[in-house]
Amino acid sequence: MKKLTILFCGTLALAACGNGLEKKANEKLMVAKAAYERGDYEEAKLQIDSYVSLRTVNFFYQEI
Repeated sequence: MKKLTILFCGTLALAACGNGLEKKANEKLMVAKAAYERGDYEEAKLQIDSYVSLRTVNFFYQEI
């Protein structure tokens, strides 16, 4: 229950950012592409995970 509350509060805080989430997500994607191109696959995976998380939060925010 505690984890769910923390997740909800985090999601709510990110949702308050509004359109800034889209910009942050696209920045993460650009960093991931650059990391992939230079062969830093671990960094690329980390950035893609962040990108997916931001896009998911943005999707749920738009649904509310």
